[in-house]
Amino acid sequence: MQLGKTVLALTLFVAGVQAQNSSLDLALAWLAANQNADGSWGGADCWQPVCTPFATMALLNSSGNSSNVSAALAWMKADLQNAESWSWAEADIPGLQLLAVMRSGNYSDLNRSNVTARLLGLQDGESGGFLGWWTANGTIADSVDTAIALMGLLEADEIN
Repeated sequence: MQLGKTVLALTLFVAGVQAQNSSLDLALAWLAANQNADGSWGGADCWQPVCTPFATMALLNSSGNSSNVSAALAWMKADLQNAESWSWAEADIPGLQLLAVMRSGNYSDLNRSNVTARLLGLQDGESGGFLGWWTANGTIADSVDTAIALMGLLEADEIN
């Protein structure tokens, strides 16, 4: 039941809806209380590079730049600037992290040109889509990776 409330809160807060009832307040409190010590969210239940941007945007939309948000932003910026991170295996993860960092307004210490250049490097030159769907023959472009990469790049003012 608690997971359902969290998903509802994430959905509404990513869309910009403010908490107005106890269910949403409980879900936001759950997120704040279940953040990992390194600033991320997730683990065995959810891959950290995916969970952290969503949780960050939910908290950011409800409480602004709280200590939870600041810790998450530091974690995501470090992950984005780590060329060895598994997050760079496909376009949607860095796109989502970039989207969250840029929406926070706290990106002065992010090497934005390097991150966006790497993300643009995941664009398939032939199809124009962004790579991320794994097949037996390698990575191919798909709609999810393309859409999320574009969202991050648009938020970073790298494309218009």
